[in-house]
Amino acid sequence: MPRRFVLDTNVFQYGVSHPGWWDANVARFHPLSYSAVVLSELRRAARTDEAVERFATLERLAKPFVVAPSSADWLLVGSYLATLFPASRKEPSREALHFVRKQQNDALIAISAWRNGHVVVTCDSDLGRVWQFTGQSKDRLVRLPVP
Repeated sequence: MPRRFVLDTNVFQYGVSHPGWWDANVARFHPLSYSAVVLSELRRAARTDEAVERFATLERLAKPFVVAPSSADWLLVGSYLATLFPASRKEPSREALHFVRKQQNDALIAISAWRNGHVVVTCDSDLGRVWQFTGQSKDRLVRLPVP
């Protein structure tokens, strides 16, 4: 069975703004599955009619190949996020909470993809932390250059 790939949100974002970069770096990753978390982030970012239309096309293509986080994935993500805060009675700063919210989606994307045996393709160095936490093999995470 061929390995399936899940693209992180930033790969789609760079691909739209840098078509040559997509062809040079991303087109080789097939077959694709799509993260429900990534689809949600892309839909949230689609603010123009053109972007909504582009998203609708992507959603149709993705429908049979969507990977969604399970309850076990959410719990593992919670354990991972708990490692990002030092033990303290103080409330975390706004900046720290913002960072953890971003990490939550990144971790949900990666952990749910890995649970399904997929390889995650990203431009984000933050996924390295999740990768280390889960003890995944090196071939389960591909980091592309930022255009």
